[in-house]
Amino acid sequence: MTLIEANSLIPCLASNNRPSLIKPPIYLKGQRGKGSGVIISEIKVPPEVLITYDVPVTIIINNTGPGPVWNVTALIKVSKGLQVLFQPQKVIRLEPGGWTTVVALIHPLKEGTWNLTAELYVGRLLVDVGSVSVKIYSVYSYALERGLVLPSPRLPPA
Repeated sequence: MTLIEANSLIPCLASNNRPSLIKPPIYLKGQRGKGSGVIISEIKVPPEVLITYDVPVTIIINNTGPGPVWNVTALIKVSKGLQVLFQPQKVIRLEPGGWTTVVALIHPLKEGTWNLTAELYVGRLLVDVGSVSVKIYSVYSYALERGLVLPSPRLPPA
């Protein structure tokens, strides 16, 4: 093996390091801990939704650490008035200083104001938690709150 061949293998060997070998800081609820620097920077949901529509939940994940992070997973937990249809996909690798967006889909079961919580994991380690509220309306309560007049229900044909 020549020196040129040996030098060309060095980046390949370095890129095969597993995340357990890289320990940048974890930011958990605003405090610094051990682990990765992966945080939830934003959770986006529509503030008001009619009960007939499914609700997309967009989570923006940042890697503030100095090294890449593998197996980043976001898990959505919801109140009793909501149902999770699709959990976000797992992020295989997140580069240092990089960010990504994952999307979940929830379905409203009842009207009201409901909380949903996003938990962020690196492997099996919980690294960040974020929470947001969404208000679910029925067509009638939405119209009533805004002073809109709905047509009277039609009588069935005789």
